[in-house]
Amino acid sequence: MQNTPDTAKNTALTARTLSPFTPTQKMSRIVKSGLIQMSLPITEGEGTIAEIMEAMVQKHIPLIEEAGRQGVQILCLQEIFNTPYFCPRAG
Repeated sequence: MQNTPDTAKNTALTARTLSPFTPTQKMSRIVKSGLIQMSLPITEGEGTIAEIMEAMVQKHIPLIEEAGRQGVQILCLQEIFNTPYFCPRAG
């Protein structure tokens, strides 16, 4: 396809900045974050997968609530936080 004046005109891009803030408002540059990393309260053999999942959720809830009380805006949980680790041993 040739770049004719018509196609150049039809493919031109216009950029502009949109901001929800007025020039006198500023966003806070401080973001409070948290990280929760913990062990399983019960493991395979001590309970079913459903019981392990429920136990992990119940173990996390108080910490999640405390993070909220402390003003945490971004809270990270460990990977597969609510299930047993699917590869408990090498091989």
